[in-house]
Amino acid sequence: MTLLLVEDDDILGFALQKALTKSGYTVFHALDGNSARQLWQQQMPELVLLDLGLPHRDGLSLLEQMRQQEGMSTPVIILTARDGLEDRVSGLDRGADDYLVKPFAIDELLARIRALLRRTVPTKARLQFAALVWDAETRTAFIREEILTLTPREALVLESMLTSPRRSVSKERLITLFNSWDRNPGINAVEVTVFRLRRKLAEHGILIETVRSFGYALKVLDDAKIP
Repeated sequence: MTLLLVEDDDILGFALQKALTKSGYTVFHALDGNSARQLWQQQMPELVLLDLGLPHRDGLSLLEQMRQQEGMSTPVIILTARDGLEDRVSGLDRGADDYLVKPFAIDELLARIRALLRRTVPTKARLQFAALVWDAETRTAFIREEILTLTPREALVLESMLTSPRRSVSKERLITLFNSWDRNPGINAVEVTVFRLRRKLAEHGILIETVRSFGYALKVLDDAKIP
C-alpha cells in the first residue's frame, strides 16, 4: 500500500516515514503543499496523511483543491496541532476522512490507517494469480495456503506486479518505490530483489519474465494454473 505523507517538519516526517515503512507501507514524503500536490497526482497513493501548516500553501486549501477541482477521492487523515472544535469541523467539512491531533501515538495512527483502508480499498484486500494469493491488509503472500517468506523489498515488487492490470511493472516504477523508503538504492537493488523473488516463485511454477526496455511481468507455467 502506498501512502503520501505531507509534513514540513523534517525530523517528525522522517520518524513517521520510518515507522510507517516498518509497518509495510510504501511512503512518499512531501515537505510543502506544492510538492504534495505533484506527488498526489503522480503516485496516486491509497491514503494521504496531511499536515495543515505547510510552506507555500495551507493543507486545507490543498485538500479542497484536490477534492473539488481535481476530483481526488483518496482517503485523507489530517495530522495537526490545531485541536480546536472549529478546526476539526472545518477539516472534515472540506474533505478529510479523519482528524488526528499532535502529539499522537504511532499505534493509534496505524489503527486509523488500517480502518480507513478497510473501508475504502476493499477490492485490493486479496489478489490472486494462479496459485499465488496476496493479502494486502497483512502484506502476506500465500501459495496453496503456505506462507511465502518475503523480504520487504520482495513484497513491494510482488505487490506492484499483482496490482497492475497486466501483472507487470517497470524498472522506473520500482526505483521510485524503493526510493520512497530507502536512500538511493539504484537499479542494482531492483535487479537483485527481482532475482531473489524470481527464484522463490519459480519453485511453484510462477515466473518473472524480463520485458525488454520495460521491466518485469508475471507468467505462469501451464501445469501451475490450478491452485
